Amino acid sequence: MSDSFTPNVSSRISPRLHPKTNEVIPQVDEWFLHHWPFLNEGAFEEYKSTDLALFTCYAAADALDERLELACKLINVAFLVDAAVDTLSIEEAQDSCKKFVGLILGHEDVHPSTQVEKVLHDIHTETRRKGELGQNCCEEVAHWLKFATRRDRPEWISSGDFSKYCEYRFLDVGYLLTLSIMRYALDIQHPQRNDEVVSECEHLAGYHFMLVNDIFSYRKEMASRSKGEIGEALMNSVLVVQNSRGTGEHEAMMWLGRYCEKLEGQFESVASRTAHLGEDAKRYINALQLLMAGNVKWSAICGRYNKL
Repeated sequence: MSDSFTPNVSSRISPRLHPKTNEVIPQVDEWFLHHWPFLNEGAFEEYKSTDLALFTCYAAADALDERLELACKLINVAFLVDAAVDTLSIEEAQDSCKKFVGLILGHEDVHPSTQVEKVLHDIHTETRRKGELGQNCCEEVAHWLKFATRRDRPEWISSGDFSKYCEYRFLDVGYLLTLSIMRYALDIQHPQRNDEVVSECEHLAGYHFMLVNDIFSYRKEMASRSKGEIGEALMNSVLVVQNSRGTGEHEAMMWLGRYCEKLEGQFESVASRTAHLGEDAKRYINALQLLMAGNVKWSAICGRYNKL
């Protein structure tokens, strides 16, 4: 694929950065420098260039000041663990997953033996101490990790069923753990997720989230495919649309961009029906809207997707 082709997803929503962004990002980077086992200084610099903490500062623009740093750490750890798992075979990934889940959920009979495991243990222990919202974060991280190491993941590399792919990717991409961390960061206790309006907004934002991720990550993923069995099974809707519609890469990306614009319009229509909702639910819908806009903005500028 030509590197000169730049993905284009427009948004009518204006993204916002958290006002503490410039203060918190260096703090988060410093923490990872001293706690994560980077192979060398070059590996740390590569990590910094991906702008992972910047994602959270866009995705949780209204986070409580005192919760933003931990939210950034949780998202960053998820990204780093995901990258590590991509280098493994299915069996290796599932074996690692079992122990990681025990550390994340605080099982008393599971103890860290490597620096990665110590980071997982320490940061999720801190998170569980934050009450019900913190506990929910840990449960969603564990659920995502178990799903991301499923044995059927490699089947999607040749999928041509867009609808079924979206249903699977909705759970695989880490959207639900992102929402859980976002709710913690904003202290949204009772968002009425079973309400039809709230659940539909959450669903539409999720499809938008995962497809934007696929569009912008596609070039990087194709340029640096992992040799691990997990990473080799490329999960990306650009490939699925190519297979299902018989189009080329550029055409598939453009079609997905238009689909994302349609999803945003549907979200705005549903989100206009909030008169019956409580205050937390209204805040939650607004946060979902900012998550969509922030994800587009971050994906367009971050080093993770744009430094090939």
